[in-house]
Amino acid sequence: MLFIRSGFNEAYNLKTPDERKRLALRPHGAGRDDGQRYAGVSQEQRVLDWLHDAYFATVAGDAPAFEAWPTHESRFTKSTFS
Repeated sequence: MLFIRSGFNEAYNLKTPDERKRLALRPHGAGRDDGQRYAGVSQEQRVLDWLHDAYFATVAGDAPAFEAWPTHESRFTKSTFS
């Protein structure tokens, strides 16, 4: 099992209740301009190959997403999410 600890929980716990509520209730969209930013693994073929070659049965993390968001890959454009 691969577990990535990004520090999300620590950062979240430092926020005030009002800040947490504002973040939870913000409008959600899909795409590079949705206002969400999360640490995570890159969406590159070499990362996928490494995960496969390392024989991980499961992956997990403490962030809302396992992959970085927004993606750093240019092949995924806003039109992909429309």
